[in-house]
This record gives sequence, structure tokens and C-alpha cells, in this order.
Amino acid sequence: MGACVYTRLPAKTGYTTQGINVTFLHPVTIDTGRIRCEGTAVHVGRRTAYATATITDLTGRLLAHATTTCQIFPADGRQPARTRQHDAQDISPTA
Repeated sequence: MGACVYTRLPAKTGYTTQGINVTFLHPVTIDTGRIRCEGTAVHVGRRTAYATATITDLTGRLLAHATTTCQIFPADGRQPARTRQHDAQDISPTA
């Protein structure tokens, strides 16, 4: 899913996973045979992205489904903008 998001980002932009959810519907065993994983970047904005993925067997039976939310940030050495929430979480150094 992250690769789907990555392909939609402009140059000098990074991303990291904020959250991921995976639902396994059927076990994958040697008897399952070949499987197919397909990911889709559903939304890629300035600060967040959302992607989904499915895993199916060759008959099309859904084996697993997943979603992710990614945080997007500049990767050119600049620091992302701080929010009031970040400032409120800072811990003062102790001597």
C-alpha cells in the first residue's frame, strides 16, 4: 500500500505509515496456490494519503483486505511544520 502512495508523490516528498488495518478472511497455505496482491492509492493529499489492498487467489476468492493512512512530508531536509499539539507534547529537559 505504501508503494501505491509513493508512486503518486511528487519529487522530494516522503511518507510514513500512520495506521494500518488488515483483515484476514482465509488462511494462505501451500494448497492455496498462487495469490495476487493489488493495491490502490485511494486519496493522496498534501498531508495525508489513504490506500487499500486486497489479496485474492487465482479463482478470485478474497483472502485478505487492508487499509492504511500515511503521513506525507517534505523529504528535502526541511522539517515538517509543528502544530500546537506537538508543542503541547514537548517535555522540558531536566538538569
